[in-house]
Amino acid sequence: MTVRLLAHLGCALALTALAACASDGGDVDATGPDAASPDSADGADAPAPDVASPDGAGDADATPASCRSGHRPVVFAHGLLAAGDTWAPHIQRFIENGYCPDELYRLDWNTLDFDTDTAAAQLDALIAHALDVTGASQVELVGHSAGGGLGYTFTSAPERAALIAHYAHFASNVQDGPAGADGQIPTLNVWSEADAIIKDKGDIPGATNLTLADADHYEVATRPESFAALYAFFNDGEAPQTTEITPLEPIFVSGKVLALGENLPAASATVRVYELDAATGARVGDAVAEVSVDADGAYGPIEVRSGRPHEFLVSGVTVGGQPLHYYREPFIRTNPAVYLRTLPGPDSLAGALLDSIPFSDPDQSIIVVFTASQATIAGRDTLTVDGTALSTEALASPARTAIAWFLYDADGDGQSGGTAVPQFASFPFLNAVDTWFEPGGPPVAITFDGRTLVVPALRAGLDGPVIATFD
Repeated sequence: MTVRLLAHLGCALALTALAACASDGGDVDATGPDAASPDSADGADAPAPDVASPDGAGDADATPASCRSGHRPVVFAHGLLAAGDTWAPHIQRFIENGYCPDELYRLDWNTLDFDTDTAAAQLDALIAHALDVTGASQVELVGHSAGGGLGYTFTSAPERAALIAHYAHFASNVQDGPAGADGQIPTLNVWSEADAIIKDKGDIPGATNLTLADADHYEVATRPESFAALYAFFNDGEAPQTTEITPLEPIFVSGKVLALGENLPAASATVRVYELDAATGARVGDAVAEVSVDADGAYGPIEVRSGRPHEFLVSGVTVGGQPLHYYREPFIRTNPAVYLRTLPGPDSLAGALLDSIPFSDPDQSIIVVFTASQATIAGRDTLTVDGTALSTEALASPARTAIAWFLYDADGDGQSGGTAVPQFASFPFLNAVDTWFEPGGPPVAITFDGRTLVVPALRAGLDGPVIATFD
């Protein structure tokens, strides 16, 4: 399974060659998602098209009073191992600049099964839904990384290209010309010289090109500069009023609960939200909300207070029988793309990689650090856990482009070796480091670029893993 996993993920990293990977005639592991339903935590058979609701549509409390309808709907497609929350910063910026929530749509697709036909069908359904809700005749399409490969594949069909007013290609492989069967779709190409993931990058002839000097692969989709270019491209050259994400109350959060990588909805899950003491990571009082997750994985909206970190407790989706504890920085304004990932079963491609992590061991404490808008790059960023630096060249090189860090006692010796776990060495975005925390012991302070989250060291096999998320 590991050899096949390496081959399949290597194919996915070709990004724009996903269709070729799916049809090259090579063997697919019989336990992979192409042969049988993945072992998702909630038993869902396949990812449903993300057409249940746009970003907050139908949630009157979450719709800003300043929104001005009449824009073409924007449809976002994420990259490898990601989900719709890739676009949370830009979604918030669009709303801050007058877009209504029902003009913003996220495609959550499985980037690990290399089935571009299914992904394109999901995109068909989402675009049809966006046009039906808004009454528009065309959408704006944005693809990041593998989503860029999907974007070019999708728009190569004339009947699909006719529905796309503009296409934006973020941190993806360079192409011969603009999108569309005849290159007829106005195309914005945003890429970064510092992107260590995309090797074949550069300007696209005939497109509007923007080069970022120092953004990592993931940051291309989240930086204010890329939003400014995107907004102007969709609005006849008009600059946005702001590229900042500024505080605004009341604050409502909503999003999805999906399996990592495959994005299967956790329809049986329950989400409870607690306010936390920032100094200790302890809960302050009872849950401020408890909501069920619907068939598409969606939950919310939930009203939260500013100025406090929050815990999102996900239960009813088992990881060795335990819930998952997400710890979030204080929210400053409404965010309709707060995603909570479940860990897939060992028979899936993502699950095979994570199968070595001892989630069911009560004598382990497992903490995952997720930097949601950028990677941790040595020499540029600082990531420490209880004062110990993880942002070293050995662990945080640009080639790693590490977004998620799995921290646990990998060799079971009750000590922190501080070394990378070999199973993760061949994969971008995900990192694992031999780190011991006393199960049930003192809280752990995690600091990323000057911002600190304090989280508990829970017993993984009894209480579940902890995920510390930095926006």
